[in-house]
This record gives sequence, structure tokens and C-alpha cells, in this order.
Amino acid sequence: MSNVFDLNGEKVDGAADSGDAPCEDLIDTLQRLLEDARDGSLRAIAYATVRQGTLCGAGWDGAPGSKFPLGAAVSILAARYPNWMVEGE
Repeated sequence: MSNVFDLNGEKVDGAADSGDAPCEDLIDTLQRLLEDARDGSLRAIAYATVRQGTLCGAGWDGAPGSKFPLGAAVSILAARYPNWMVEGE
């Protein structure tokens, strides 16, 4: 028996796309966030990463005083992401 699930028409087997090509959407997002951090408008960030081979990581960083607003944003993400997985974009 396989551990592959069909979720919104996508086969999900726990593995990220194993292609070697950079993800342009990810690069665009990171560049935008870096610009926001450089101009001072981005004050904190929490992140989750998936590398080739499904190596997962997470972390956060931010300016003093950003702990509680960042926690609120992470809580919102924790509620929204599973819903997005089921309902799609």
C-alpha cells in the first residue's frame, strides 16, 4: 500500500518536487521580502522551509518588540494553511 494521497487533484507523497531548477516564485517572494527588510518596513519574519529530499526547517527573526505581532501572524498562518491545502487557491 502506498502513502500517496490525492488532494485537490495533486498527488501528495510527502516529497517536494525533486527538480534542480530554481523556483522563480520563491525567488520573487524572497527578493520582495528582502527589499522590505532593507527599507525597514518588514520588522519580523517566521519561515518554514522545504529542501530537496523533504528536509524541513523553520525559524524566525525580528526587531525588538515584534514577538507578539509575529506570534499572531504565525497563528493566522496555522489556521489558514490547512484550509488552503483542502480548498485550494
